[in-house]
Amino acid sequence: MHSISVQHKLHCSYINLSYMHSISVQHKLHCSYINLSYMHSISVQHKLHCSYINLSYMHSISVQHKLHCSYINLSYMHSISVTPASEPNVTNPDEVHETIRRLKVGKAPGRNSIPNRTLKHPPQRAVSLLVRIFNAILLTHHFPSLWKNARVTSILKPGKDPPLPSSC
Repeated sequence: MHSISVQHKLHCSYINLSYMHSISVQHKLHCSYINLSYMHSISVQHKLHCSYINLSYMHSISVQHKLHCSYINLSYMHSISVTPASEPNVTNPDEVHETIRRLKVGKAPGRNSIPNRTLKHPPQRAVSLLVRIFNAILLTHHFPSLWKNARVTSILKPGKDPPLPSSC
């Protein structure tokens, strides 16, 4: 099949449109699992809502109002566009480089145990991957649960009473 055009709403549990040329939905696309790998383009005029969407090797996706997805695979995807301005601004390589440049080298590493000193000079491929990850997070509003956790260790000030919060 070459293309699909839906005038109002497409609602399903599973849809596999891999290797298809294009799909256009005028109002809403709602699906639990969508496989659009190797597809040329998809255009949704109002809202795209899914639990899992695979966009690997896809050329482009355009959502005119809202994109909501629990998991999105963007590997080797060419472009993604979500409007209007109510959606968050996405990041770019310059912004990621600047943020990395401002990392303080004396800080303790995170859960990945990678010290900031190591992160200071990433290869361009790493920056490109970080941009894609951050943009997917911003567009889908889904933050990895590991990023929401931290280990905090209190360091007792000399000569202070340990049970008091002001001692740290």
